[in-house]
Amino acid sequence: MNELEERVLSAMERLDDNALQDAVREAVASGFTSARIEELLQQGMSRVQKLFERGEYFLADLIVSGMMFRTALANLLPESEAVPESGKRGRVLIGVVSGDIHDIGKDIVVQVLRTEHFDILDLGVDVPAADFVRSAQDYRPDVIALSGVMGSSSVEMQKVISALAEAGIHPYTPVIVGGACVSELVMGQIGADQYARGPLDTMLFCKNVMDRKLRHE
Repeated sequence: MNELEERVLSAMERLDDNALQDAVREAVASGFTSARIEELLQQGMSRVQKLFERGEYFLADLIVSGMMFRTALANLLPESEAVPESGKRGRVLIGVVSGDIHDIGKDIVVQVLRTEHFDILDLGVDVPAADFVRSAQDYRPDVIALSGVMGSSSVEMQKVISALAEAGIHPYTPVIVGGACVSELVMGQIGADQYARGPLDTMLFCKNVMDRKLRHE
């Protein structure tokens, strides 16, 4: 790992927003790929998560790191460089399930996917199962992403997946779940297709889905 990469990680770990944005801008100017910068940001957030688990950081610090991540990603794809519809990689429907209003993680995933040229329909927070079904029928996404943090959110995710199945949408449209309320074990229990530990997992899953579709066209 070179000095610039360590600066990105260290700035995120120290929650030094100015240093992080400077380092990310320098990385862009130096020719770092978006994927590599996203990977470094995720590693930096993992360091913050470990400090939180050890009791050295608090929930507010996790939120701050998420906001820093989101701002840094905005430097990778300014609004003026938005990709035209013809260049979009695929469609992703995303939202935080009913009863949960924690949107930092979801917003980071949205930014990562947009950086990678995916078209996103973001339903926001506290989204009932019926709204996911209705939006999926209208938007016809390639992937559906469910996010949640609260302990009860995994139950809500299962309700969404069941409703999607009843409407004939799942398993034909794969569902990926993420957030503090889920794990690989929970993923299997609620009938999801993939569990994301972070935004990069979500992005890679969506890319794989689209690659498989292209191979079968």
